Amino acid sequence: MDLEPAPAARRPPAPPLPLALGPAHTRRTPGRNAVHSAEDRLVRVLGAPGRAWARQALRPLDALPGGQGAQYAATLGSALARGSSGAARRTGVSRKTVAARCARAGLLLDLDLDDLRDRALLDLALRLARGPARRALPGPAPRLAELLRSQQARAWAMDLLRPLVDDAGPLLTTVRAWIGCGGRVQDCAELIGRHPNTVRNHLSSCEELLGRRLMGRGGGAHVLVTALGILGGGEGPAGQEAAPEGPTADCGRISWYRM
Repeated sequence: MDLEPAPAARRPPAPPLPLALGPAHTRRTPGRNAVHSAEDRLVRVLGAPGRAWARQALRPLDALPGGQGAQYAATLGSALARGSSGAARRTGVSRKTVAARCARAGLLLDLDLDDLRDRALLDLALRLARGPARRALPGPAPRLAELLRSQQARAWAMDLLRPLVDDAGPLLTTVRAWIGCGGRVQDCAELIGRHPNTVRNHLSSCEELLGRRLMGRGGGAHVLVTALGILGGGEGPAGQEAAPEGPTADCGRISWYRM
């Protein structure tokens, strides 16, 4: 399985998220440090419970023989950040090997790595699992949906999305539909009744506001997927729907809430 952008089986998209996430703030474009620290801030917000969830979610990789789990995790992390070609250069293996590891990992973890939402889930798990090893929490690992409903996680998501909210245009609706279509521009264009070039133009404007690359290779959009998932509710414990707090919209059954 290749982690370059590619068409995949269509999933039911979720409805647009309304432009009402909180008090208006002055438009801002994050600087380089702010962009690169967004993922780190979320790791700190989720803390030890997040690491417990991630290590439980990634446990199938630990079962690979001969310590291959660490090799797979390194390959996956690099492929998510740089695409398959960049991961091959970074890890010193062939692109064919990168694709084979990604395909096998997708099967082991029950993820569709051609879908932006599942790539975002895997990226989050790998980042959390790389956190410092500390005393294990008692009891079973928490569910991700439970962790993402915390006030701290919601505050993080609102802060990340405010540049799109403050724009007061169609950008948030477009990017929400694009994510709901798994990152596929053509499907998004059909869903919202726009030309594919218009969708790409909207995504480019989002890139300028957020200071991160959303389209093409790499994982710049992963944190955005997570932020929209946090504010959109999702599947709660034992398969029951969560009760959103504050002005949110139903995010649909985003695949990564099932872990």
